[in-house]
Amino acid sequence: MHQEDFLRIALDKRREQNAFRQLRTSNQQVDFCSNDYLGLARSERIQEEALQICRQLPQVHGSGGSRLLAGNYELVEEAEKLIAGFHDAPAGLIFNSGYDANLGFFASVPQKGDVIIYDQLIHASIRDGIRLSPAQAYSFFHNDTDDLAKKLNNADGRVFVAVESVYSMDGDTAPLQEIAGLCHRHQALLVVDEAHATGIIGEKGKAWYRPSGCRTAVLPAFILSERQWAAMALSCWDRPSSGIISSISAVRSSIRLHCLRRPWRLSSRRMMFFRSS
Repeated sequence: MHQEDFLRIALDKRREQNAFRQLRTSNQQVDFCSNDYLGLARSERIQEEALQICRQLPQVHGSGGSRLLAGNYELVEEAEKLIAGFHDAPAGLIFNSGYDANLGFFASVPQKGDVIIYDQLIHASIRDGIRLSPAQAYSFFHNDTDDLAKKLNNADGRVFVAVESVYSMDGDTAPLQEIAGLCHRHQALLVVDEAHATGIIGEKGKAWYRPSGCRTAVLPAFILSERQWAAMALSCWDRPSSGIISSISAVRSSIRLHCLRRPWRLSSRRMMFFRSS
């Protein structure tokens, strides 16, 4: 038996279980599984405008390194400001994917001694980020506010509650009003992944959390968002402005410094932004 035969055997088992997956092209077929809900990835107008911008830039076809080392550019910072402004945010931070943004956030923001309570159907990227976090983590039944309340009653220290506003597999939505109220009573930090709501729900596609009326129901909140232009958003509400800006700056710096030492280093494709009201 050759040394690599263990891989062939494992792949054969997946074939037997109908679990073997392969890369394929669309071949001009209709795509019903894409997350490009708005068709922006195939927009001729966006392509032309992007080409016009590229023609005005210096001929640089690669970052040359991590943003924290030598790969930062004015255009990236302008993009961060533009997208953050769309979401009424004072600051932004671009990641190379939504997956990396969730990994970076949960691996660097919750600290040792903190607790993360997450919906059991939360996206896999958040679960992976939680695994890298020094915080303790517990799940609650999907969209079950009674079970969430029990977990909050038993939690000590600083608590993060992680949910999605719209769950991609079933298309159902979180009861954000009730969850925000629980977070307010328990002084917990609410984390809302808006990956499947941004661009689709709310005024100008600003996602679910704002029009749901939760802004006055929760003290501190982090809003995570991803669509064609943004990997995630971070927000703190109902605090004095100076405190919000200081907190946002600390979170942003913490994520930057943490990601310098990790493989999901910051690049110029996806966005994390910080919003305050």
